[in-house]
Amino acid sequence: MPRTLQTIANAQCQGAPTCLFTAIVTDREVLRTSTDDAAKLASMKFLRHWVGDIHQPLHVSFADDRGGNFIRESGPCVNSLH
Repeated sequence: MPRTLQTIANAQCQGAPTCLFTAIVTDREVLRTSTDDAAKLASMKFLRHWVGDIHQPLHVSFADDRGGNFIRESGPCVNSLH
């Protein structure tokens, strides 16, 4: 999200064709309508992942820090914060 964004008013992705918001809706729809057990299993796995991701601050963050990838840390495992 851009740092100027004050609120998320709808489930439309702000900067990409797909994001957590559209992925959750898409996978819920597969679970609701599909008769393909393999597709439903995949959607169930992804849905669990998406719901977990949306609660992690670095996964729902600002575009300029790229989900924590541009924030460097200097602890014992020197890497990006993500």
